[in-house]
Order: sequence, then structure tokens, then C-alpha cells
Amino acid sequence: PATKPTPAVEPEYAILQYVRDTHPDWSCTGPLGTPGHRSLSDCNPFGYFSHPTDAYIDRYVSPTEAQAAWQNRRDNICPTFPVCIESTVGGYRSYEASDTNYPYARYEIYWAPENWLMGAVSSDDTQYRGAPPVASAMWEAAVALGYLPSAVTPTPTVWPTATSGTIYDLTGTALWSSVCPATVLRMVTTFNASENVTSPAS
Repeated sequence: PATKPTPAVEPEYAILQYVRDTHPDWSCTGPLGTPGHRSLSDCNPFGYFSHPTDAYIDRYVSPTEAQAAWQNRRDNICPTFPVCIESTVGGYRSYEASDTNYPYARYEIYWAPENWLMGAVSSDDTQYRGAPPVASAMWEAAVALGYLPSAVTPTPTVWPTATSGTIYDLTGTALWSSVCPATVLRMVTTFNASENVTSPAS
């Protein structure tokens, strides 16, 4: 009898399933969605009910389209947050937007590796943010499964303007606070699967 062909693995599903499998204590729901547009919902990296975080991966036809989608999202989201910085995830441009409206503060990270738009969005009741560890887990999953290289050469960053805020690393630890009316907050943030380095630029 003829053998059935092996179904092709959908990268978006595989990446998010890897996140769920390697972090069972987060109790994520999913992967949800349709091929090319997958998500996890209600991940709890710091325990139940405190920092629920959703993860998103959308596939585009080309890296150019993914970058355009990232830029459009950044341009629409950043003006609605008191803090929005540009950084890199494994060398790919990203943005991190946040507020401090506890116990319903919002933090989101989005980046566009290759032909994907990836992001994590958390609702936080304290300064320990849910989005950074979930974003890190997504990156680690994509690298571990061979969908992305461990690092690429960073692209030039266009620095945003911020009025005040606190910058957090991937564990949710506050790294740097600033209150700077009418000044430009310039930050360089890079991380890969095992490293997070952040430094203020003068």
C-alpha cells in the first residue's frame, strides 16, 4: 500500500508549542489560530493571575512585508504609551512599549525576524513584567528548532523619544529609570537566547 506523505510542520505552531512544552509551569493555552497566524494565551511566567501574557506569530510573504508590518505597528502603538524604546532581538529590530498603570499595566515587545512578526503582550500588576520572559522563550524556541540563526548583525536603530519610564530586562528587573521632559531617551538593548545587555547611551 502507498504510504501517506508526512505533513509539513508549520513553523509558527511548532515554535509556540515548543514554548509551551518547555515551560509547562506557565500553563499557556494554545497554540491557537490558523496556519501562519498563531498565538498562545494566558501564559503566567510568574504564577497564576499576576502577569498573564499572550504570544503572537504572524507569517508574511517576505521579510520586507514583515518589516513593514512591524514598522506600522510600532508607529501606531508607541504614541499610546509613555515609554517606547527600540532595541534588537538577536540582531532584529524590535520595540518595547510599556506603562505603569498597575495593577493593569501593559508591556509589549514586537520584532520582525525574517518573514515573521513576533510579539508578546502582558498585563502586569507589579513591576515584574510578563512579556520579556515570554518573548525570550519564543526567540529561544525559534533558534532551537532551527528556524532562526542564533544572532544576526544588528540593523541601525532610529531612537524614539520618551518622557519618562523604567527600562526592564528580560526577567522583569528594573535596569534604568529616567524622567526627562523634552529629551530623548536613547537606549541600546540586545539579547539572544542566553544574553541580555542593556546600556544607556549618552
